[in-house]
Amino acid sequence: MSENPYETPDSNLNGPELREPRPIRGIVLGLVADLGGTTVCSVFLTLIYAVVLAVQGMNAEDVQETLSSIELVSVYGAISTLLGLAMSCLGGYVCIRVSNGTNLTNPIALGVITFLIAVWLAWDAYDLIEFMALSVVSFLATLWGGRKALSRRIKGAVIEA
Repeated sequence: MSENPYETPDSNLNGPELREPRPIRGIVLGLVADLGGTTVCSVFLTLIYAVVLAVQGMNAEDVQETLSSIELVSVYGAISTLLGLAMSCLGGYVCIRVSNGTNLTNPIALGVITFLIAVWLAWDAYDLIEFMALSVVSFLATLWGGRKALSRRIKGAVIEA
């Protein structure tokens, strides 16, 4: 600060510097967060449900039959769907944070890639209406996670400036 009381104070008017964009890295790590997180959550949820069924007195064959015929509209199906959507949201968030993106282009690409993988792996797991509804909701969750990362970056930029 200068000694002259009539001089304007010094201020840093430069915004935070933008880092180099890395879209491929962001999309790949977002995909890992989405698919890996969904897989890990599904395994843990299945183990917990199998233990609960075994404690209730079911034998191994009945537990296996119950786990192979789970409906989407059940407590297990709802929890599984919510965990999958949370991981899609996390994937979109990771995609923006890692790629240093400034718009939703990278999460859109991530959502399309995730949809194509879902078509490849789970096309016959649901009927067409359920599959399309889950795909649309998952895509929107990915975009929402990306949007949250963008808003956090903008909020951080305002605080730094």
